[in-house]
Amino acid sequence: MANYATLITIAALGGIAVALQGQLMGLIDQRLGTKASVFITYASGGLVIALAFMLSGGWKLKGWQHVPWYAFSTGLLGLFIVGTISYTVPRLGL
Repeated sequence: MANYATLITIAALGGIAVALQGQLMGLIDQRLGTKASVFITYASGGLVIALAFMLSGGWKLKGWQHVPWYAFSTGLLGLFIVGTISYTVPRLGL
């Protein structure tokens, strides 16, 4: 289990990543549009996580049937979150 300092460091790095993502997605949104920005974000993230899964020994999704159905809405919620970040950051700022 991670110690408290490690958790704080991870949380801080996550906060920095959110701010950077908003700015970078805003750049893509301004030049290519919101849909392209969301697509590029999800496609690149999907490729990276797929590679990580393959390098770590494959898909380990046993027990997925025991996850409540509504928990799988996280992908749709993620699309909404990423889309709103992409659309609003270049227009309102962080």
